[in-house]
Amino acid sequence: MENKKLTILYGSQTGTAQDIAEKLWQEGKCYDFYGPVLAMDDYDIQNLIKESYVVFICSTTGQGDEPDNMKNFWKFLLRKNLPSNSLQNLKYAVLGLGDSSYIKYNFCAKKLYKRLLQLGAEPLVEPGYADDQHDLGIDAVVYPWISGFWIKMSQFSSGIKQEFKLHLFPPRWLITIANDKIHPTDENLKLIDLKQNNSAQVSCIGNDRVTSRTHFQDTRLIKFTSENLHYTSGDVLMIRPRNSIKTVQQFFDIFSERKNEIKEDVIIRVIEKYPDMPVPFALQKPVKLRTIVEQYWDLNMVPRRSTFELLSHFTDSELEREKLIEFTSTAGQEELYNYCNRPRRTILEVLVDFPYATANIPLNYFFELFQPIRPRAFSIASSFKNISVIMIGPGTGIAPFRSYVHEIFCKSDSKKLHVVFGCRNKNADFYFKEEWLNLQKKEKIQLYTAFSRDQSYKIYVQHIIKNNGRIMHDLITKENAYIFVAGNSKNMPDAVREAFISVYSTFHETDLNESEKVFRKMELDGRYQTETWS
Repeated sequence: MENKKLTILYGSQTGTAQDIAEKLWQEGKCYDFYGPVLAMDDYDIQNLIKESYVVFICSTTGQGDEPDNMKNFWKFLLRKNLPSNSLQNLKYAVLGLGDSSYIKYNFCAKKLYKRLLQLGAEPLVEPGYADDQHDLGIDAVVYPWISGFWIKMSQFSSGIKQEFKLHLFPPRWLITIANDKIHPTDENLKLIDLKQNNSAQVSCIGNDRVTSRTHFQDTRLIKFTSENLHYTSGDVLMIRPRNSIKTVQQFFDIFSERKNEIKEDVIIRVIEKYPDMPVPFALQKPVKLRTIVEQYWDLNMVPRRSTFELLSHFTDSELEREKLIEFTSTAGQEELYNYCNRPRRTILEVLVDFPYATANIPLNYFFELFQPIRPRAFSIASSFKNISVIMIGPGTGIAPFRSYVHEIFCKSDSKKLHVVFGCRNKNADFYFKEEWLNLQKKEKIQLYTAFSRDQSYKIYVQHIIKNNGRIMHDLITKENAYIFVAGNSKNMPDAVREAFISVYSTFHETDLNESEKVFRKMELDGRYQTETWS
């Protein structure tokens, strides 16, 4: 009898690795595989020696760190007393999700792959290292890797075909319309167990726009208070947003022809279908569809390739089906990127563009079509003792440094902080202008600014670094300064790093290769850190 157990474990910080793990689990159901899909820390690691096939999908966070939900799992694997043959019966595969703008790119997946090998496990396929910076995003690696994985698994199990993507994968749960009465207190979905997390409901006490009313970009300072939320500098604040009233209404307008089942006051029940895919905590009680639409499904998500694959099974328009299948093909990835990712087209916009598929999506597949809203991470600036610090924060990248500057401001013995800020327009984008200028007047900070649209030529933060090269070099070499970079992940981090290397090379009279080694060591030592977002 074939061994049809496949265990899928993930380490996920923002939910992407979890989403991919669950999609892989669904594909396995098409071939009668069974087994859990779990966060690594939710899995009993003592059972790893009994497993035959395990897939590990993990992201890398921060400066090469493991996601929070695999830290205990990883700590156990690092035990020195584990025999080198303890996992000799295990065949495994590793898929990593990373961002090559960080120095420790896919560091977590690389460490995991190597450690499993040291413990005697046998790789099924070469590890996959997906890069968020790729033109096609992580899908450029994820889909080919998954395809190769199933081809390999066909050697161990019959019934797996290379054209597996043509299957309509089964839904995770069964959805029924209920007649239950919902108590008003159930209208706020509790997505997490407050007893097991440092979590709390907060009250918004301020929502102030910091950009000019005439400026197209609406950037806001949001203030909140809570009696139960405890944090210190260096923590990360995870905020779970809701969809706007306008977006929620757009959802119901799209499905207005299906008033019998897709209407605001319909009460639905989510029922477990497979023991290894339990219903999430937030959905274990009957709940109004509007509540799910408003608080659970991410209506602003940019659909992934799997979304178009799913829609292709439901359309009764041959023209739509051809386009959807093209988007799922290898040859159609560039066109898919131009249609979907480049303009940041949302799932609701896609549904409008493919009305025949939209009209036929079974209610059971709505949780496959829409992903859960993922919490957004916001840094609470780390606190350091009396050290020199250079902070590079163009645009909203300045936000993580503001609380740190205020904390240091209260310490009379602190060294002067060096803040490099850049934006397009001095009058529209210079957030907290008076505040920063006041701190500089009090000689608590040295402020360097770059306004790219206010000069006859474009000037960015990397130019400010070069223009003040002697100061930057002396801070790094004579005061052992720490460098922190925050902001958009596209081009800025590389440009800033190259500027520092150039400055060091010029004033230290060394070649660029030697300067590169210096900054690589600073990164490994934590003296040069980046925190970026797309």
